[in-house]
Amino acid sequence: MEHQEESKIESRRTQLACRKMQTQIRRVAKTCWEFTTRMEEAETRISHLEDDVGSQRMTREIMEKQLEDTQ
Repeated sequence: MEHQEESKIESRRTQLACRKMQTQIRRVAKTCWEFTTRMEEAETRISHLEDDVGSQRMTREIMEKQLEDTQ
């Protein structure tokens, strides 16, 4: 009988440890997902900024060329 009680207690401890580990895994997965989402958003913003800079550079070059042509 005593062995059964010990076995039940050990089984319960194992279940609790597994639940705790599952909770930690979920937290890590959530953190990874949030990080990935932020990285994707940052990459999109960087891409838009690069497009803006390229557009401004082209505009400046066109204006400089027009200025040279008028002088």
